[in-house]
Amino acid sequence: MSAPNPYVGRSGTRLTRDGALIQFVGFNAFGAAGGCEGAPWTAGEIEAHFAALPPAGLTRTWAFPSTDLGALDTLVAAAGAHGQHLVLTLDNDFDDCTSSGVKDDRWYAGGYRSSYLDWVRAVAGRYASSPAVALYECVNEAGQSRGDGVLDGPIMRDFYETTAAAIKSVDPYHLVGTGDSAEFVYRDGADGYRIAGSGPHVDVLSLHDYESDYIDDAPVVSNHYAPCRAAAEALDKPLLVGEMNDGLSRFPDAAARCASVVTSVRAYLDDGAAGALVWNRTFTDGAAEPDYAIRGDDPLIAAIAAWPTPAL
Repeated sequence: MSAPNPYVGRSGTRLTRDGALIQFVGFNAFGAAGGCEGAPWTAGEIEAHFAALPPAGLTRTWAFPSTDLGALDTLVAAAGAHGQHLVLTLDNDFDDCTSSGVKDDRWYAGGYRSSYLDWVRAVAGRYASSPAVALYECVNEAGQSRGDGVLDGPIMRDFYETTAAAIKSVDPYHLVGTGDSAEFVYRDGADGYRIAGSGPHVDVLSLHDYESDYIDDAPVVSNHYAPCRAAAEALDKPLLVGEMNDGLSRFPDAAARCASVVTSVRAYLDDGAAGALVWNRTFTDGAAEPDYAIRGDDPLIAAIAAWPTPAL
């Protein structure tokens, strides 16, 4: 009998690890890889983060151009030592934390083909042998720097597919996801979102949920989840809720916010999401967007740590 595959894989709309179906919970955490969204983490903080996750948890972090690869090496090694997994997001639509600037239609239509592809091949080749990496994401929140309804599905399909193929040319072991916000960023809505993620080398679709920012009494599960999940099911691919949280200022205290977020995480998993990751675990009071910072004794840390082992 062959040994179980140590890499995160997929089986239709589900993710797998060691031959078993799995659903992930965890955090976005960006100081972990050298800073930007808060101060760089110390070695002790990295250890504390991974120790306070459930078995086979998932942490999403930036691996943008200008990322300190030495710091990223430390993070990947620590994740592996703890049996944890990472999503490495390879660039940003915005100019935050990246040296490549804001992305426009010309960039997605072909401007990415030089230095960006060199970067993604360098990162993927560097971690090809590490099962601690669960997947790469091509870019964080394509189109969101310009607003809703701005992306062309076929152009984004070519971008995502070309990027995913470049990654797999040097790393055939890891999955590749889009990093999309949701269907609303496409000119053709759910059809554009589906087309964008339809390339054969693209494995995982993405949704980010901050609906409570815009809707009073926001639903437990984003209104954008259903069209995104329908697109993922049509493509037979997993859907990862890569970012989600409720602003602390909307609640009487952190315990009430925790209860709301935990309810949403559970609902996403119950409805078939591949995972749900809370924004933004940090160890500094200077973190960007402090209304969403998860630090200190925030009860969300303990709630995620106590999550049942995420096997189905």
